[in-house]
Amino acid sequence: MTNAGRAIGWGLLVLVLLGAAFWRLDGLGARPLWIDEQWTERLVRESRSLGAILAVGSQDDYQHPPLGYVAAWLAAGDPPTAARLRLPSAVAGVASIAGLAAAGALLFGRRAGLLAAFLMGLSVYHVVYSQEARPYMLGVAWTVGLYVALLGWLRDPGRRAWPAALAVCGAAALYTYHLALLHVGVAGGVLGIRALRDWRRGERRTAAAAVAALAAIALAYLPQLPNLIGFAGGRGLEPNHVLALGPAFLHALVERWASAGATALLYEAAFVAGALRLARRRDLASLAVLGWIAAPFALFAAVPFAKYFDIRFLMSSLPAFFLLAGAGVDAAAGAVARASERAGLAPRRA
Repeated sequence: MTNAGRAIGWGLLVLVLLGAAFWRLDGLGARPLWIDEQWTERLVRESRSLGAILAVGSQDDYQHPPLGYVAAWLAAGDPPTAARLRLPSAVAGVASIAGLAAAGALLFGRRAGLLAAFLMGLSVYHVVYSQEARPYMLGVAWTVGLYVALLGWLRDPGRRAWPAALAVCGAAALYTYHLALLHVGVAGGVLGIRALRDWRRGERRTAAAAVAALAAIALAYLPQLPNLIGFAGGRGLEPNHVLALGPAFLHALVERWASAGATALLYEAAFVAGALRLARRRDLASLAVLGWIAAPFALFAAVPFAKYFDIRFLMSSLPAFFLLAGAGVDAAAGAVARASERAGLAPRRA
C-alpha cells in the first residue's frame, strides 16, 4: 500500500471512531439510571476508597468481578451522575471498535478491518450497552484486546509486546466478567498448540513466552477464585435449562445485534462470506476466531444453567460477528472490482 493509501485508511478510521464516539457520548446522561445501573450507583456511593470498591465484587446477586465497578468509581465524581457512571462504557465501546479494526487488519487486511469497525459502530445494540453503567461493554473491550494480542502474536511471535498485552487484557477481562474464562481458555488452547509446535522446532523462547503469559493470567486471577466459586454455586432465578440454538434464535440475534428486516439477511450473507474466507486460512488464527464467536454459544447450548439468561450474556461474541461480516463485505467488494475489470468497466490495477 502506498503512503497516500495508508493516510486515507487512517483518515477513514479516525472518522469512523469520531462518529462512533459522538453516537455513544450524545445523550449519555439523558436517561435515568435503570435498576441494574442503580446498583452500580449504590456501590459507588458507599465506597469511599479504591480498596472498598475492589471488595464489592461479591455483593451483588450475580457476584460480578470488581473491575467494572472500579471503572465507574473512578469516573463517577462526587456526587456521581448518570453520565459519569456511564462514561467508562462509552469509552470502552469506542475502544472495542478501534480494536476490531486492528483485529480485522491482522486477519484480512486494513480494508476489512475498517469495514468491520464501521459496521459495529453502526450497531444500535452496541450503542445501547456503550451507554449503560454496567460492566458489559468494558468486558467486550478487554476481550477484543485479548484477541488482537493473540492474533498479533500468532502473526509476529518475536514481538515482545504481544505476550504482555495478552496477559494484561486476559487478566483484566477476567476481573470484569466471569465468561471471560471462555476466551482466556480459547487463547490458552491456541497458544498451547503454538507453544508445542515451537518447542518441537527448537524455538524454546517463543514457547516459554506463551507459558509465561498464561501463567501470569492464572496468578493474577487467583484472588478472584472465591468470587467465581460463589457465582457458580449461587441459586438462580430459573430452573436449569440449555439454550436452543435454532435458526429462528440466531436470526433474531442478528436482528438485535445488527439490524431488523431484510438488512439482517444482508448481514447474515456477509457473515457467511466472511466465515468461508476465514475457513480457507486453515491456521491457528482461524481457530482463534472460531473460538471467539462460538465459545459462549457452545457453553449455553451444552451446559444447563440456573442463572437468569439474557442475550447480552453472548455479547463477547458480537465483535467476532462484525469481524466476519466486515471480511465478507470486503470479499464481495473485491469480487465486484475484479468482475468490473474483466468486463472492461474499470481500469485494471497495476
